[in-house]
Amino acid sequence: MRHFMPDTEFSPSHTVLDAFEDAFLLLDSSGRPLYANQAAEKLFDLAKGRRKSALRQLIKELEPASIFQIRDSAAVQQRKIVLEERIFLVRAQLGGQLGTRFEIETGAHCGQTRLAVILRDITDLRQLAADYSASATQLARMTAALRQMDSGLLVTDAWGRIVFFNPALEALLPPAALVRAQGARAADIFAFMDDFSQGTAQEKLRALQPLLPPPGQAPTDGTTPLAVTRRPLMYCNGCHDALYIFEAAPSDEDASGVIPAPSAAPGTIASSPPTAARAKAEEERNTGGAQYALSDFVGQSREILRLKEMIRKVARTSSTVLIQSESGTGKELLAHSLHALSKRSHAPFIKLNCASLPESLLESEIFGYEAGAFTGAKKGGHAGRFEQAHGGTIFLDEIGEMSLPLQAKLLRIIQEREVQRLGGQSTRRVDVRIICATNCDLSAQMRLQLFRSDLYYRLSVVSISIPPLREHKEDIKSLVIHFLRHYSRLFQRRVKGVSKDVYNAFMLYDWPGNVREFANVIEYAFNILEGDLIEMEHLPSQLLHQADAELKSSGNMDALLRAYSVRLVEHALERCKGHKSAAAKALGISRATLYRLLAQDRP
Repeated sequence: MRHFMPDTEFSPSHTVLDAFEDAFLLLDSSGRPLYANQAAEKLFDLAKGRRKSALRQLIKELEPASIFQIRDSAAVQQRKIVLEERIFLVRAQLGGQLGTRFEIETGAHCGQTRLAVILRDITDLRQLAADYSASATQLARMTAALRQMDSGLLVTDAWGRIVFFNPALEALLPPAALVRAQGARAADIFAFMDDFSQGTAQEKLRALQPLLPPPGQAPTDGTTPLAVTRRPLMYCNGCHDALYIFEAAPSDEDASGVIPAPSAAPGTIASSPPTAARAKAEEERNTGGAQYALSDFVGQSREILRLKEMIRKVARTSSTVLIQSESGTGKELLAHSLHALSKRSHAPFIKLNCASLPESLLESEIFGYEAGAFTGAKKGGHAGRFEQAHGGTIFLDEIGEMSLPLQAKLLRIIQEREVQRLGGQSTRRVDVRIICATNCDLSAQMRLQLFRSDLYYRLSVVSISIPPLREHKEDIKSLVIHFLRHYSRLFQRRVKGVSKDVYNAFMLYDWPGNVREFANVIEYAFNILEGDLIEMEHLPSQLLHQADAELKSSGNMDALLRAYSVRLVEHALERCKGHKSAAAKALGISRATLYRLLAQDRP
């Protein structure tokens, strides 16, 4: 179908037209196609002469003879037509300039007037619009339902800003208390917000004085006490928003589950147990001592989402797990999450750092001892960590630091599922799940004969690796939000964010200490910060030195970020074996953006 005059003038246009995702056709006055780009050929299968019905339907819709007669294509502009079960938006242009560049294979004389037609596939856009409309309708329904609730409701976003409250809450509070609440920080209006731990557990308290007094005024008496329940809103594998439920607090004698508030001075907040600290202790008891949950893994990158999915699957079993990752990536957090999600979650979670004790003490801690086993042994003996963890989970951190003699004894426990105390003659059966962690390369240690190969294969039934922060820097934004909220509560001060230069410096830094180092950097900034925005001068010297070195080598921050973007693209292409579409999808960008980034790297 496509033949062009052998002049260099048109060659670039040929390339451009074939690169279009839209179908492009040139029609004569009878509706005969004189030229079609690759998208049009694919749509109408012109090379093989198929799909003539679709082409006939297009000609019938456009009526090119009428367009040529009145020499005006306005009647078909932006028309929507259905071809091959797809919806297309039509754009047309009538003119003679296009014909001077083509030599049509039919032998038509060049220079004749042609009708240029562009067909844009909008099927997916219409579906997207329909989905959006359905979501908007669903949101309107839910909002209307929440407004009808008898309890007062308040919803805050990840930053603690108020995004919704219903009329019932307004009725519970003094008049005009929420006039300017929309978009404001809840902690600037309500006095009890800092009493909540802001964790992932549901909490309940009783507030004698719910509202903060206006600046310069003392708290007023006579406000109705309220029972407030905080429920985290979990979605996208994390806690992002919070729902607060307000109800009039019952009297002390018929509190029915709400513990009466102790006597307190007017204007103070009396929180019924569990308070923030007691709630955390209660949560630990309910989960056998696991202090963290899967939602504490911050990030939405593909690496972190895959890791979370792996944790969910592995938690259902009792197989031994070996976690091999760099320091500061969250190995203990992963172990806690495995226990909290397992059927053993209400049984003990016992942890032991194998590098924190000398070998003699470590052995007695692991296996326990009988009375009189050695000088200073407790009367009645002592249960070892495996006995303490019976029915639950034991977490052995820094397993690579364990000596070879202890490795042999540990291997026997794993094989026989029984333990013998030091100085004892009998063995005790134990039912425990074993989770081990190390930042060492155990394969290399086996080659150096520093770690037993039989123990390694016993421990690595399920091997999990947590990616270092430098491999999922797209999660840095989520980490900034998480740790700003954490340290804002800890330091009792409001910090609204980090500057653009600080964020860029975070993206450029390699983070050898991973998430632990990132948390330390934010905490360091809180210690020396005087305003409410973290700037470059609030960062540690080692991070500043690397940023300065990178800037000097690249010339400016924008150039450095472009270079980093190119490296990400190259890494994605390597993982996808050169497949550009797959690499673009993995990075969450379009193919056009991927090509543009690759073009920037060419000299």
